[in-house]
Amino acid sequence: MIKLGDFSELITSLGDESCELKVILPIFSPGKVGGRAGLPVTALDVGFDHDRGKLFLRLDKDVSILTAKQKAAILKSVNRGSSWHAYEQHKAMKARMAEETDRKNALLLAARASVQNDLNRVGWLGGTDEERTRLSALLDGIDAELAPKRGTPRHGN
Repeated sequence: MIKLGDFSELITSLGDESCELKVILPIFSPGKVGGRAGLPVTALDVGFDHDRGKLFLRLDKDVSILTAKQKAAILKSVNRGSSWHAYEQHKAMKARMAEETDRKNALLLAARASVQNDLNRVGWLGGTDEERTRLSALLDGIDAELAPKRGTPRHGN
């Protein structure tokens, strides 16, 4: 990080031509032909309170790594008095939970098919009532896990 004193020395070392130089903040813009993309610095602000010891450059436009859609969502969220960041974390957690539920359901469906095959085999081979009862109870348990729970929203909503 450059300090203002070092910055001042750099400007002084440029000599008389430094008075005519425009102060521009470069913007990453790969593939652009011509001069580098940048935003003009329109003002300088000295920080105070928590920003004491800092000099802020004010630009023509806001600089952000957020998309226009994300910025609009943040403004809407703030105007409602809620936290956009908490919402984004909630969305990510909800997506992870949906993936985990899908993975669990795929495993349960595979287990169900295996148990059903065993039950069919026991039935054909004249297995014991105890085996049929155990396998049927296992199928009922798997079906109960696969059934949508009441009051639990389905993912994607």
